[in-house]
Amino acid sequence: MKNLGIKHKILASITLPMVIFITGFLYYSFQANYENLLAQKKNATQNYIHVAHNLVESYYIEFKEGRLSEDDAKKRAIHGVHNMRYGEGLKDYYWINDLDEVIIEHPKEKLIGKKLTDFKDKAGQNIFVEFNKIVTKNPEGGFYFYKWPSKDDAELIVDKLSYVKMFKDWKWTIGTGIYIDDVKHEAFNITKNLGTILILSMFVILLVTNLVLNYVVTGPLVDMVNKLKNQHDSLKSITDNVLNSSEELSSSSEQQSSGLHQTVAALTEIRSMVKRTVSETSHTLDLSNQSESYANEGKSVLTEFQHAFKEIQKTFKDLSNTLEKNNDDVKQILHLISEVKDKTKVINDIVFQTKLLSFNASVEAARAGEHGKGFSIVAEEVGNLANLSGSSSDEIESILNENIRRIEDIVKIAEAKVQVQIDSSSKNIENGFKISEDSMQAFEKIIGLVKEVHNSINEVTMATQEQSDGVENISAAMHEFEQVNNNTTKISQNMASIAQKLREESSSLNGQISALDRQVYGDKKSA
Repeated sequence: MKNLGIKHKILASITLPMVIFITGFLYYSFQANYENLLAQKKNATQNYIHVAHNLVESYYIEFKEGRLSEDDAKKRAIHGVHNMRYGEGLKDYYWINDLDEVIIEHPKEKLIGKKLTDFKDKAGQNIFVEFNKIVTKNPEGGFYFYKWPSKDDAELIVDKLSYVKMFKDWKWTIGTGIYIDDVKHEAFNITKNLGTILILSMFVILLVTNLVLNYVVTGPLVDMVNKLKNQHDSLKSITDNVLNSSEELSSSSEQQSSGLHQTVAALTEIRSMVKRTVSETSHTLDLSNQSESYANEGKSVLTEFQHAFKEIQKTFKDLSNTLEKNNDDVKQILHLISEVKDKTKVINDIVFQTKLLSFNASVEAARAGEHGKGFSIVAEEVGNLANLSGSSSDEIESILNENIRRIEDIVKIAEAKVQVQIDSSSKNIENGFKISEDSMQAFEKIIGLVKEVHNSINEVTMATQEQSDGVENISAAMHEFEQVNNNTTKISQNMASIAQKLREESSSLNGQISALDRQVYGDKKSA
């Protein structure tokens, strides 16, 4: 039953009570028909006996009136009763016996004239004795049940109900009977016809119910199941795509995160070197303040310094341009560092020029004698500072070479997958670009003001500080970019988890749809 579809379950739930009802109804109908037919047969039997009794009485009256002798009257009465038949096929008959249980008339001629006082039926009853007891007690007669051979098969013993009545004047017991099997057979035929009508009616009702269920229940349910299946397939496809995309995004984010960690580490080293340069530049500014009083005497030297710092201006302008281009993608960061490397060579050249100028200044100061002594000290300090700056520049160049190699490896690995994340950080790179423009303007101001050694060194200090700020901003931007990347990784992992849950919910939904499908179609269709 549980493997049937919902339509068949409804039909079965309707059919089973109807079958039970029809079975019970037919059973009680058979009993009622049997009782009614038996009552009708009993009334008819009484009427048949009255007819036979009246026939015998009519011949008795002819005897009493002298038209017939008593023997002729009896013979004619017996002959009349013998010819009286009724029922289907005229197989039902009458018999006559006297009060001594001697058979006077019976269809079986071998019984006529026999005394059947000791005759017993299969139940052990002396039936003819009992017949006489009934009519003796009540001459109007009565009914009696007993066993008797079937009228169609003498070997078959069946139940029979007979009605007997006494004709008092000749002391005859006149009787006829009802075969119970005939009553039951007739009641069965009536019940069978009624059952046929009820069964046909049941099939008509089930047919109509089936049509109604197809239109009202099964049809809409089938449409709903099909729609749910289509929606489940779409949901499963979307869930699989989201899960695959989340896994790819998570993998890309992890690789990009590794590259960003290395880039941030390199920027940290660059920032440390820039801070050292700022510190050394501040010390140079202090020395410049001391040499301000000797500026007029060293005009030619300061002119050379002016030219040198114009080269620095150009270097910072190129660096600013490199920082501006670096905002587009991660590869420009590498280009920026390369530019810084190139400019470091320029700085080395400047250091060399500074050393040369310092040497020339010392020579001129020696020629000036006592008047050039102070300027000689300054020139010596400037030479020392140039040596220190040159050493720092060499260290920076070494670090840059190492970082260029490492960043080139990072760019090669992350180039294909970092582009999407670089686009998302365009805003931060634009901010860095603006900072680069500000730095460029600052360097341009330095170039415009580098007329004296003091002012030139002061502008170098400011430019160096701006460079430190720029590196700090770049570093902050990279840290922010790294945080965004981490958030992206977490989001992609959450998306993957949600997609997995969606897939599980989709599987659960598919199970519910399958259960509903089995409810509609049953296991046969679902299979």
